[in-house]
Amino acid sequence: MGVSTDGILFFGIEIGDHKPWGDDDWEDVVAKAAGIEKPADAYPDEHDYSPEAEAIRVKRNAWFVAKWKAVEAFWSVDVGFHCSYDDPMWYVAVKRLRWIASRGYPEKIPSDLGNPTSTEMNDMRRLVGILGCKWEEPTWWLVSLWG
Repeated sequence: MGVSTDGILFFGIEIGDHKPWGDDDWEDVVAKAAGIEKPADAYPDEHDYSPEAEAIRVKRNAWFVAKWKAVEAFWSVDVGFHCSYDDPMWYVAVKRLRWIASRGYPEKIPSDLGNPTSTEMNDMRRLVGILGCKWEEPTWWLVSLWG
C-alpha cells in the first residue's frame, strides 16, 4: 500500500519552513499592517450570555470582518504550504496560477499556463513585504503535500 500526496503547481515564491511573520496567522499580520488590531479578549464560554460576553463577541466578530476585508486587498495572491502538515514549508502564490491535485483527484493543467498580471505581481510584492519575507523573483514551482 502506497502513500498518496497532493501535487501542487504554482507561480510564486517558495519561502521554506521558517515563517518570517512568526507564530501568527498570516491573515492576522496583514490585518495588523492595515491598522486592524486583534482584540485582547478571548472568546467567552459558549454558555455565557452576559452583556460583557456578548460585547466581546460583537467586538471579535467585527475584527474578523475587518480582517477579511484587509486580506481581500490581496485577493489575487495567497499563502499556502507544502511538504507536510507536521512540517510545513510555506509559499506565496498567484491564485489564478496555482493548481492542487488532491489525493486521487487529478487536475488537468492548461497547455498555456499563462503569466501573472501586473496587479498579481504587485499584490505578491506587497504581501511578501508585509509578511517580512525575502523577495525573490517569482517562478514556477512543483511541490507536494503529504498529510
